Amino acid sequence: SEEGEAEVAIPAGALPADPEVSIENLVGPSRPAPEAGRRLLGAVQLGPAGLVFNAPVTVTLALARFILPGTHLPVSIVDPATGLFRRNEGIIATVLEDGSRAVTQVSHFSILAIDEPVPAPSPLAPTITLIEPASGQEGLHVPVRVRGTNLTASMTVEVRDPAGNPTAAVTTGPLFANGN
Repeated sequence: SEEGEAEVAIPAGALPADPEVSIENLVGPSRPAPEAGRRLLGAVQLGPAGLVFNAPVTVTLALARFILPGTHLPVSIVDPATGLFRRNEGIIATVLEDGSRAVTQVSHFSILAIDEPVPAPSPLAPTITLIEPASGQEGLHVPVRVRGTNLTASMTVEVRDPAGNPTAAVTTGPLFANGN
């Protein structure tokens, strides 16, 4: 994809003809809506929809949060007409070494999604003891480390301006939690 977050690798001889293929990392309003009690970890739309391959192709999906590398995640096919997640298709993705992407193989193009149950909220309030770096240069992608107690991967980040108002001037990325 143009964002570089989703990829498809098609082996020689896998295409039944010479179609133009596309891959779109689904973000923002284009993301499929997860069912109640679930949250979306990643989704891609592969086109042309329904294209069946002579051999499986490899698809890499970006994940919305850190997942332990090597973890196996079930992949759902999303029905574009209804938005329903078809589970139990036997498609499994494996989280890559960086913990921010997962790879799977598919035999046809469609909308693929990985979701998970929403965890129960922690009864303990989080405490932030350090944010580093404290500032960054405008326009750069800057990883930020937040240290503290009772921090979990299920938390969300809200960025506020100096007056304390929520702002869209800073875009947050995936939240990675590795126990450090």
